[in-house]
Amino acid sequence: MMPLKVKEGVSAEFIRYLLLTQDFLGKSLFLMYGKEHPRIQIGDILRMKVPNIPPSLQETVVSEIKAKEQSNNIRQDTIQSLKEKAEKILLMDLGLTYS
Repeated sequence: MMPLKVKEGVSAEFIRYLLLTQDFLGKSLFLMYGKEHPRIQIGDILRMKVPNIPPSLQETVVSEIKAKEQSNNIRQDTIQSLKEKAEKILLMDLGLTYS
């Protein structure tokens, strides 16, 4: 773990989402070292180029991603609830109790 400072006019949340993109994660594999605990050197991270995106567009991207995350979380909660209900029904059919 390493704290990052972002320049004025750059959204820390935007950088967070940028670092979590498949493109970044794929490229970061080439910079990793260590078999047991893969890691990237701080200097390599600091030398990475980040696109210069206007702050208004950064805010738009972040709000769209957050909305999709919230929607996905709701779906995941629904899926979990349905799995639990199905498990209870299956256990009742087998004459077992749910704990």
